[in-house]
Amino acid sequence: MYNYPYKEKDYAEVLLKKGFTSNHINHELKILGKYYKSVGKDKDEIKELIESFCKKYLKKYNRVTHFKMLNTVLGYVEKEENVLVQIDSVNITNNEVEYIGSLDIDHMYKKLLFTLLVLDKLNKRYNEIRKGTVDLEHYFGGGAKYRELSSTSHVKFKRSQNIHIIIGELAKLGLLEIKNKGFVKLSFVYEIEESADVKMVIKDFQNIGLYYDLHTEQDKVKQCECCETPIKVKSNRSKYCDNCSVEISNEKNKEYARKSMKKARNKNVKGLEKS
Repeated sequence: MYNYPYKEKDYAEVLLKKGFTSNHINHELKILGKYYKSVGKDKDEIKELIESFCKKYLKKYNRVTHFKMLNTVLGYVEKEENVLVQIDSVNITNNEVEYIGSLDIDHMYKKLLFTLLVLDKLNKRYNEIRKGTVDLEHYFGGGAKYRELSSTSHVKFKRSQNIHIIIGELAKLGLLEIKNKGFVKLSFVYEIEESADVKMVIKDFQNIGLYYDLHTEQDKVKQCECCETPIKVKSNRSKYCDNCSVEISNEKNKEYARKSMKKARNKNVKGLEKS
């Protein structure tokens, strides 16, 4: 399954190129609908384009039996706040990196705070694009956010720990403040002096914690030799991130197919010449 958190334009372009990438049909059609809206298509055009897409890629698509799904997608796309969100990168300043690095806590805690900082910036930008408002407060939590934090931070917990226990320990240190309904205030962010001096640029939002590992020169983390995003080193042969590995493999397969076809054509030509 393709996964492009906060990069819906990229997601839509993959869908247009390859068709559905998962069983989440409604979600992917909504991404497509928002993409069509972003390039100036009106309601009727969006409906026609989505129907054409379904006819091409959805087995047994029928306008009558799928009308409810189509209406749900179109109703979602019509809402003003449902716009295509594309965040290509997040900047981390030198002051932010230095502050986290200066804390007298374990690397695991620093890595989690770094991830919270990036997610806070992402969520602010996300809401600014959708709602046009800028939130000056720094909070985290709600819904599936803790699963996102756990997966993107790449923090390995000890047997007696989990993400909520770590959050509690950081709160005891005064770096976070636990609020109601699973929300926490990112108290440490308010201690960092604002700066325009960019130290790091985060582009891969699925592997945020690995950027901090790379910055602090942790073992078994390196840059992808193609796109320079951080990756876990699984063996001495590890060179590329998953996305680049797929693209490189596809290119190699295409090249092999081209050479095979050329070889077959040359063989046929030689056969004809002999006859």
